[in-house]
Amino acid sequence: MNTDKYMMAKAWMKQDKALPEEALETWNKLEAVFNEERKQRFKDEESFRQFNELKMLTKLWKKKD
Repeated sequence: MNTDKYMMAKAWMKQDKALPEEALETWNKLEAVFNEERKQRFKDEESFRQFNELKMLTKLWKKKD
């Protein structure tokens, strides 16, 4: 998540004018975006890790020949 967007939303939620319902809705949206980005990052990291393992296994297999 873009840090600037997070800080702006956090500041907005702490204003006296922000209704509790609006602040909660904003927080929930930010949390959903954060969780989705985190899930995608872990998925990408897992794919990268699997790719590297396969690459290493291929090198080991070729050395045996």
